[in-house]
Amino acid sequence: MLPFSVVRGTRSYLETLTHQINGSYEHGWYDACAVMMRRLVESLIIEVFEERRMVEKIKDASGNFLPLERLVGKVTGDPAWNLSRVTRRALSDVKSLGDNSAHVRRFIAHRRDIDNVKAGFRTAVQELVDVGGLG
Repeated sequence: MLPFSVVRGTRSYLETLTHQINGSYEHGWYDACAVMMRRLVESLIIEVFEERRMVEKIKDASGNFLPLERLVGKVTGDPAWNLSRVTRRALSDVKSLGDNSAHVRRFIAHRRDIDNVKAGFRTAVQELVDVGGLG
């Protein structure tokens, strides 16, 4: 699903999330996989801003992190990050799939749902690790 080498040496919790994503995919637990993919994307965006000492850009007035939709908007809307079109699209796709798996009670993710976003997800994770200097 997501080669471990993409996150190896970043943060131990990112490595653990990747193991959980891969394990849930391999066992056919596609809703769990989608939610964990969403969580990894959210965590990576926060890590990128923290690493660049720009974390205040992604917090609200109370000091809480913005919701994922706004985090995606912040990281994709800033030309300084220079993210690819594939990554910009994948971030929204993974968020949407993860939201459906977590919050739409009649939605059950299938393998094809994950497979449809898998390539873009890998690209997005790899790009965020790279632009954040996490690897």
